[in-house]
Amino acid sequence: MSGEAINLTYSQRQPSYLPSEEVIRTVHLNKIFTRYTFRKSVNVHGPSGFFMDLYYRYSHSSKERITVIDDVNVSIRKGEIVCILGPNGSGKTTLLKILAGILKPSSGKIYLNGRDLSIFPDLVSRYVSFIPGMLSGGVWINSNLTGRQNLQYYARLFGLDPTPIDEILEMVGLGEATNARAGTYSPGMFARIVLGAALMKPAPLLLMDEPAIGLSREVVLDVLSYIKRISKERGATVVYATNVIEEAERIADTIIVLKDGHVVASDNMDNLIASVKQGEVIEIEASDVMDDVLLGTLKKRSSDAFFSPRQGEETAGTFRIYVQEARKALAMVVADCMSSDVKIDSIKLHSNTLEDAYVRLIQYRV
Repeated sequence: MSGEAINLTYSQRQPSYLPSEEVIRTVHLNKIFTRYTFRKSVNVHGPSGFFMDLYYRYSHSSKERITVIDDVNVSIRKGEIVCILGPNGSGKTTLLKILAGILKPSSGKIYLNGRDLSIFPDLVSRYVSFIPGMLSGGVWINSNLTGRQNLQYYARLFGLDPTPIDEILEMVGLGEATNARAGTYSPGMFARIVLGAALMKPAPLLLMDEPAIGLSREVVLDVLSYIKRISKERGATVVYATNVIEEAERIADTIIVLKDGHVVASDNMDNLIASVKQGEVIEIEASDVMDDVLLGTLKKRSSDAFFSPRQGEETAGTFRIYVQEARKALAMVVADCMSSDVKIDSIKLHSNTLEDAYVRLIQYRV
């Protein structure tokens, strides 16, 4: 076969995939940051005041140790789409940056394909591609170049094979905008070229940090579709961090729920939903919630009763009451709301969903 050209498709051109069924394993992973608090400056004028100010600030500073990742033990198998789901500040981005080699853990071990990354750190550059939010990732895109030229530049910059550029552009659906300057792109088109740049690196492990944040719904659905296609056609393992439950519902094989740096659950969606013992939910959108007396009353009806305030509002939000038979319990729950002078905006009865399981795990309360 010497001298004969061999044309491979993009999916065939990938490097040898990690042979181990377990792609990532973390063992007692921790990350602690130190936050310094500086004292108020001294009020001294003149040149000497500047140095006295520096001395006073730094010599009288206090520091606080903040645990962002706390004893995280996870196992991710080859070909999975794993969603890390959690509220803001739960440690999702920090965990991904540690897995991507951007941050070093304070303690614990990370194994990639069974190898300790503290001993073989070069494995990250070979097998891992880190993809930030689609809009923040746009800082790597040159607005004066076309979409195609950006990918060509990216390939030269990192020594990547430029051959699959056309196939990648078709995959991300950039269309006629391929040959238009990136500076003319809409946010959705920008997201597509950022994803295309990430796919230039033939990595079997993709770490995506809230890639759909700031994008319109139709673009988000396209991005999620591309991610499923990448996983299916390339056999890639995808770790996708988000705080949007619908995104996890659409693509996840496994869901890891983080809260305050802890893994509070790790399972498939069906098992997480089944973990809610009560089979039905009464969901009440309410306003004029002046105190937590009503929540205490509802907890007498069901120990699993939670209130999630609306963003930016303390007296309005959603009550979720988990019961065995929602229709039988509804009359008493409504009576409790009326006796507390709470205004009921809407009522829904439904079976448990991933959102219900997530709320119980995170336990939002007033």
